[in-house]
Amino acid sequence: MRKIDVFFDEIQVLIKQTKCEILREELALFFQKHKHGFSRDIGGSHIAFYFLTINLKNVSIQEINWETCVKLHNLVMYEELIKNKSVLPSSLKRVITQFHKVYKAKGLSNGLFSYQVFLNDFYRELYKHLKHKSRNIQNIELYEMNLVSHYYQQVKERFIDYKDEDLFSALINYPLDCDYTKLITITVKKGSRNYWLNTNSAFIRTWVENYLFNYAIKYLDPVLFRLVGYFFTDSVNKYICQVNSSRTVDNAFLIHQIEYFKKIPGEIIQRISPNKPNALFNQLVILYRSLLDTINIEQEEIGLSREYISLLKYEEATTAIKGDYRPIYFNPYESVPKFKKIVFLANEYTRNGANSRNFDLTFLDLSNFPEQIRNDILEFIWYGAGTFYQKKKQNYIIKDFYNYIEKNYGKAGQRFEVKNGINHKTLFKYRQKLEFKYTNTATLKGALKTIRSILKYHGGKYGVSSSMLKVLNLNKLEKINGGTPITDNDLKVIYNEFKKGSDKNKLSLLVFEIFILTNLRIGEILNLERNCIEYKDPAGKANIRYLSKTSNREYINQLVSEKVTYLLEEAIRHTDLTATCNSSLSKYIFIEPTQRKINHKLKIVNFAYVFKNVLAKIEDKLENKRYTANNLRHTYINNVYEQGTKLDYSLPKLAAITNNGYKTAKMYYRKYNEIELYVEALSGVTLTNVDINGEIRNESKTESKNNVKNNLGQCKESSCVFEAMECLICPHFVTFTNRIPKFESKIKELNNTIKSTSNPLIIDEAVSQKKLLSQYLKKMIALEENKNGASKI
Repeated sequence: MRKIDVFFDEIQVLIKQTKCEILREELALFFQKHKHGFSRDIGGSHIAFYFLTINLKNVSIQEINWETCVKLHNLVMYEELIKNKSVLPSSLKRVITQFHKVYKAKGLSNGLFSYQVFLNDFYRELYKHLKHKSRNIQNIELYEMNLVSHYYQQVKERFIDYKDEDLFSALINYPLDCDYTKLITITVKKGSRNYWLNTNSAFIRTWVENYLFNYAIKYLDPVLFRLVGYFFTDSVNKYICQVNSSRTVDNAFLIHQIEYFKKIPGEIIQRISPNKPNALFNQLVILYRSLLDTINIEQEEIGLSREYISLLKYEEATTAIKGDYRPIYFNPYESVPKFKKIVFLANEYTRNGANSRNFDLTFLDLSNFPEQIRNDILEFIWYGAGTFYQKKKQNYIIKDFYNYIEKNYGKAGQRFEVKNGINHKTLFKYRQKLEFKYTNTATLKGALKTIRSILKYHGGKYGVSSSMLKVLNLNKLEKINGGTPITDNDLKVIYNEFKKGSDKNKLSLLVFEIFILTNLRIGEILNLERNCIEYKDPAGKANIRYLSKTSNREYINQLVSEKVTYLLEEAIRHTDLTATCNSSLSKYIFIEPTQRKINHKLKIVNFAYVFKNVLAKIEDKLENKRYTANNLRHTYINNVYEQGTKLDYSLPKLAAITNNGYKTAKMYYRKYNEIELYVEALSGVTLTNVDINGEIRNESKTESKNNVKNNLGQCKESSCVFEAMECLICPHFVTFTNRIPKFESKIKELNNTIKSTSNPLIIDEAVSQKKLLSQYLKKMIALEENKNGASKI
């Protein structure tokens, strides 16, 4: 006889041994229903049907309820079977023994899912046949949706890891508390799942359901989102008050949940999501975002403060709440907070003109400092000189300075006082430390300026004298090398690459074009508001309103060309739909939605990031491989100087056109080629290959005191062998950078001579002299600005 036939005979014998007559008849019908679905090879489904039959052997029809269903579902099939190994049917004994070995070795229970499907199907059959005869059978309708119809082996394998822990109830379809009203049915592929929410609160249930169906099921592993629900509801149940509406969700409740989630054992988190220690915290944040979306749609109230509501919407919310940072909107007109760790939320004081960035959150951790230093740092950030961004950018220097003072105070056992640690010697040593650390003079200057600002602000409290401040002087730290203009060829290559990616980065292309056509800084462009165009004339030229780096948060106005006007209007049209989002950034032009799975928000275009990626793609085609986004402004300014000097514009006028201060313009942009343009504009001649053999020095001393006519320089010979002015081509001539005004004055004198005469001989002689003077002047200015010592020309 075939094994399958033996199996059929043995099952029918077992069915006849069922004590309850009604269940016996139903099992017989159930067997006939599934008989033809069994394969000829004995396997898991055969064992499953046998296991169902013997488990119903002593059950009465009155015991068919949800509780019995849960008990039957949570039987450990092979352990139960092997207990009564001697009475196993002959058709199944060998295969059950084999499968039991696999179960013990790997935790895999072959046939378990088939058993559960059979059990659920049997309940449904009972309801279909007997719903009018028994109350408890009628009740199957109440939980019929929770009778799972399809399973996946790989999911079960993950659940096995937690079988000996309390939270296992959250991972299985039939939790042991036997209350089906706490279950949510999840439709997955061809079947369904039960999701256990251990709560009787309708509010909490709705909250988690929204999170579950709008996010978790779509994007998370089942083990993760099941345990998120378990821990979330458990934290709610352990809270001191009932949470039954959004109004009761306040700061205290959020902080309670944060503390609860911190205490979840690390080994559980590692098993849930290997190498992602913030997995559960991330989901807590997303749960709150889900609630915020709901109350926004339904226009309900929530007990959370404005600061926490904003914080939860930001990308780095997990870092903030897990790190115990207190969210604050910076306001220099309010009192200084006393917190050890602060996260500043973006507002009008942190998003300011050219200093604005794409940072939604700014972190400040002062937890390692004593209270006095902590309070002094915060007071300086609140009320000290400079913008918030400048002070926060140099925060690492501020903390390093105070660490150094505290460390070098060196009086153990005494209460630390900052003023006792600040003196000439300490400041001198700290300056040496900075000079050793920062070889770049601009970086060193920025660090020293920050420390000087602190000492000036707290001068009275710290006993800082003017001589102490001199220790941190900024002499000779001016930046002598200006920006890096992009070459014409590189600019074309970069621009073409931006145009190639314009479908994806249309806004970045528009920023690029505005950048090279205006004197606006990158932050000034990115913070242009949608109503920035105040007036446009018929030709298209417009007057725009914006916040400048130097306007002290006051709006200023500027006229832009018709092309720039078109670009701005194009950007506004491109982001019209995006601006309808309920966000504080909706008022800006250059905004885009973040790529999030839940809780969509806006961000300002990260042009510097896009620019960097563009350069990476075309690196092999560029003459210079190290451009930055700010070099676009340098390019604009360089072009202005090149054209402006040819038109005889003054340096102050060029500074105004480029939106720079005079000092900045002179310091950063009048480099070698620009010096030439300046000298040409001053002298009115084009610099050619005029030979000059004299010497230019920074020092004012020389071995001779024979002054050249007009005090332009000196001669190293005891007697002159050339007539006046011919000494400028003499190798014995020496001049000094402090004579630059003399050369400029002489050139202007010659210009006046030319204007006042029509004699061609006089004019030719004056032009010839100007060429020599101009060549010297160009070299002298370059030497003065580069400070490279003596230069033989």
